[in-house]
Amino acid sequence: MRTSAPQFVACEELVWIKADGSETEVVARVGAPYPDGDGAFFCPVELSGVDGRYPDIGGSGSLQSLCLAVRLLSTRLGHLLEDGERIVRPR
Repeated sequence: MRTSAPQFVACEELVWIKADGSETEVVARVGAPYPDGDGAFFCPVELSGVDGRYPDIGGSGSLQSLCLAVRLLSTRLGHLLEDGERIVRPR
């Protein structure tokens, strides 16, 4: 599921410094959770510069979908660090 008009409520600009020294601008965004009409909630999330926009993350409630979306961002950024690359704030 993916909403066509996400309302992003949190954003962080970062720089991904790859092992070869090249740099890529990265923007992590999390949107406001929204109900699907059947009791579940979905939360928009994206990591532009790395993977782009993901399918909206579902949960049994708004807090769960929000937490899962933030965890996805944390996990994906962690994968970059595990590979010996760096993530920094822009100068």
